[in-house]
Amino acid sequence: MSGKVKFIVEITSCLSTGVCLSDGSEIDDKSEIWSDLADCCSGGDCQEACQYVLSKYDIDFRIVARIDGKYRNVAADRSHKKTFCGGVYFESETDFADEGMADMYIVWEAASALMNC
Repeated sequence: MSGKVKFIVEITSCLSTGVCLSDGSEIDDKSEIWSDLADCCSGGDCQEACQYVLSKYDIDFRIVARIDGKYRNVAADRSHKKTFCGGVYFESETDFADEGMADMYIVWEAASALMNC
């Protein structure tokens, strides 16, 4: 166990994200996680702020996938992340096959959705 605070970022095939604590509860808007995610979309170059979030927290990237005819919430793998980022940032020339880069863009998208920015 890493000792880092853990939270979940769920990506969807509809190209949206959701963020919650590991127990499924909402992230409090007065919490440190909220504040750190807000920094990811506060304007300008967000890379440093998003990299900080990735290094500080243990993020569980999840996706609802159809497996054997049933929908299940499973860990998002490299291909899920690449497909998601390619769909959201389709005009970008970024190599989303680089999982670290994909993670950063997903954190940015999740922060933007959470903050409505």
